[in-house]
Amino acid sequence: MTEHDHEQEQQLPRVKPPRKRLCLIAVGAILLLLLVLFIIILILSLTVFKPKQPTTQLQSAKLDGIAPRVSFPAIDIQLNLTLDLQILVGNRNHASFKHGSGKSLLLYQGNQVGEADIYPGNDSSKGLNCSSLSAYPSVG
Repeated sequence: MTEHDHEQEQQLPRVKPPRKRLCLIAVGAILLLLLVLFIIILILSLTVFKPKQPTTQLQSAKLDGIAPRVSFPAIDIQLNLTLDLQILVGNRNHASFKHGSGKSLLLYQGNQVGEADIYPGNDSSKGLNCSSLSAYPSVG
């Protein structure tokens, strides 16, 4: 290399990319990344993490007590029963949930024949929990 070639290389100005263009590229890349992240979260929330109803299954029913009642002057016979129910609750969700107290209605051929109190508790994610209820159906 000659001195003349070396001087020409030093005299050529270095081309710097415009600062504004670099900022636009960076902002565009960040926005594209946020859009992809939003789409992934939306797809997961509508498919995999979609809340599902818990399933319930009666495990056992045991008769705990019988209390007959007869009233006069019009003869009215009623039979009060106490049932001990074991219910298996299956949570199919990816998250656990907490429930408060409530009432469960006992139906027989579409007619309400009793009720049971449900006590507050927690159900773990993807798990099965056994609950015990005392039901008080009234026959008569």
